[in-house]
Amino acid sequence: MGKKSTPDTTTKTTAARRPGARELDQALRTLEAAKLAQEKDARKKRWTAEGIPGQVWSALARPPKGSMRDLYRHTLTPWYWALPAAGAIAAQEALVVANDLGGAASLATVAAGSVATANVIPAWLRSKKAAKAHPHAAEWAARERGHTRLVANVGAAGAVAAHVVGLSVGWSPDVIATAGLVGLGAFTTAAARYWQWHRHNTVVLNPRAAKAARLAALRTRDTEQPKAEVADPDELVRRLNERWPKFVAASNRALPGAELTEIERTDYGSTAVLHLVPGAQEKATAEAAKGRIATALKLSPSAITFEDIEPEGGQEPDASIVRLRVVSQATSDRPVPLDDGRPRVVRRGQQLFVRLGSYIDHQGESEWMLYDGESAWGGFVAGKTGAGKTTILETLVIGALESGCTYVIYAKPRKGPSPRIAKYAHWTIEADAASRTALVDGVIKMMEMRGLINELNDTSNFVATPEYPGVLVIIDEFHEAGAQIEAAGKGRLNRISSEIRAVGGGLVGASQGFGLERFGQDDVLRGNMTATNSVSMKLGATQAGVFKREMGMSVNPGDLPDPAKHKRNKGLAFSLLGRPVPFRGAWAPEDETDRIMAAAKAKAVKGLDPDSEAALDAGSRGLYSGRHEQAARRKDQVRSMLAAMRQGLSGASTPRDSSEAGDRKVDHRREAAQAGRPVPPKLPRQVVIDIAQAREAAAAKAAPAPSGPRRSPAIEGVLEVLQTQGPTTTGALQKALEDRDGCTRGTIDSALKTLRTEGAIDKADASRKAPWTLI
Repeated sequence: MGKKSTPDTTTKTTAARRPGARELDQALRTLEAAKLAQEKDARKKRWTAEGIPGQVWSALARPPKGSMRDLYRHTLTPWYWALPAAGAIAAQEALVVANDLGGAASLATVAAGSVATANVIPAWLRSKKAAKAHPHAAEWAARERGHTRLVANVGAAGAVAAHVVGLSVGWSPDVIATAGLVGLGAFTTAAARYWQWHRHNTVVLNPRAAKAARLAALRTRDTEQPKAEVADPDELVRRLNERWPKFVAASNRALPGAELTEIERTDYGSTAVLHLVPGAQEKATAEAAKGRIATALKLSPSAITFEDIEPEGGQEPDASIVRLRVVSQATSDRPVPLDDGRPRVVRRGQQLFVRLGSYIDHQGESEWMLYDGESAWGGFVAGKTGAGKTTILETLVIGALESGCTYVIYAKPRKGPSPRIAKYAHWTIEADAASRTALVDGVIKMMEMRGLINELNDTSNFVATPEYPGVLVIIDEFHEAGAQIEAAGKGRLNRISSEIRAVGGGLVGASQGFGLERFGQDDVLRGNMTATNSVSMKLGATQAGVFKREMGMSVNPGDLPDPAKHKRNKGLAFSLLGRPVPFRGAWAPEDETDRIMAAAKAKAVKGLDPDSEAALDAGSRGLYSGRHEQAARRKDQVRSMLAAMRQGLSGASTPRDSSEAGDRKVDHRREAAQAGRPVPPKLPRQVVIDIAQAREAAAAKAAPAPSGPRRSPAIEGVLEVLQTQGPTTTGALQKALEDRDGCTRGTIDSALKTLRTEGAIDKADASRKAPWTLI
């Protein structure tokens, strides 16, 4: 038997075939030929009867983005409208000549069509569709309606005149050239106003360059430290050009009809000349609308300032024209170094000033007047907690020490004194009633002594010298210290503020506001202290209103940014002596400030003249001569208190009945009595409490305090309406309260005067018919 063969069941796989070089070359040739054929077909279509007009129209009406014609399209807009109009007139006359249609009927038809077109086009340009298709022409039609209608009618008159010329003399080459020149002259005359406005108010921004700059900034953001440069002044200029007409000067906006001219880029941002509507607006109107203007321009109110423009020689000032300044955020945030290589004190003849800081637009510095050549000046610094009052005081002390003719006295507050001023002032007063009272008595005695010296020398002026220095008395937390001083003898601070200037002294206070409660309800004291040097940092609404009203300032410190929200908001302030522009106080780290103040103390006067020293010591009952011993005792007292506190926190106890502890208590009581400080009464070893009496006292304390005299119905009604309805005019208040008892016209007018005197309400702006608003 033969062997049976088995079939081979192995699956055979065919390898993937790769194309050869010839086949690849053939495929590439085919693709290139198809591409060339497609491009040839496209070129052929572009140059057909249908394609050529499209190419021409695209080249004329749709310039490439970012090209010169695109960037200056606003300048070419009159040409875009004039050339089609001239072409239409030429086509019209060509048809008339070719078809022999001349006559009275054709003239009437041309005139009617031209007039209709001149009326339709300006109206259409004010539509939304036109604003999208022709933005520049539509914007001009909305801004200058009269000029737009005039130009349209000039074009219509040109069409009619051209037809009259064709009917009367015919169209020869000379006539065509003459008509073209006349038309060109009429066109340029009509468009001159449009071009002039854009030349002064339009800034060309290249989007390609701006995009490249942004990309470059993104590439270097991670590798380079950001620099505190001005934040794109061109953007601020653009906002003034584009947003002012639409959101500020338009009808029913913040300043309807107010125009800006001479809009320019500056190092700090931008500036412009604001033309207010005569008889309807004033600078106070613009200040009152600053918040709405800021929202319209998308800026912070503190970045906008309005300043009077000084007239040129021989001209009268025009109150309807003011200077508008817009400061960029980067400029206003730029720090002002305390050590800028120049002394803080500035001498101009016999006048001495202290440089406090730089205005946020860096166009000058805010200054504090120390001496005016005839007398010394004090002042007042106010601001919310954390706004930077201590920094301003430290800068002032540095300048006073650098002057070499000023003796500095510093009355410390209970909390938060400046350690540097306390360290380098000539005399530092502790924050207790006895020391503060002794200081005031000593200053009054010194004033009397110097007054006699002036009388002997037949003079009422004071010129500070190292031999006869001025005296700068700084009272921190003035409201607290003033209450203690006035409790020991009323009217003494008033006397000092009134008389100390003539004998070379300046009284400086610092507190959280300018209300009368900060000055012991003494309006004369407030007026004397804030007459020249008044610095206001960020304040609450009520205190800011007091500063604006009492100081006669057009600015409002309440508009300053809150220092509690960001560190960059600290140090911003307004000053009565200077421009109505915020300034940023000079600043340095604590160790650097200490070094600068130590260098200033080395240049300072060493002490007072003998007569002033003797009077100051006698009036303060020896506190002046014992100032160094008192400072040493205070150091020892602080050390003892700190040790006792540490011992208590560690759990250690001190035996109450030990003789050592008793001796220390006796020493402390004796030292306090000698220094004139109040000494508490001795307590018994066991305090006996009458339970019934304690309960009666607790019940009396828990009972509500008796309310003051009830205010009149008119006052209560006025406050209620203003709280519920917001700013309201006098007529609206009288109408709202006419049905209430005790609310007649006379009582409402009296209530308004009373509340305005108290500082509770005020007018929204300087207009007599302005609404009343709560402060």
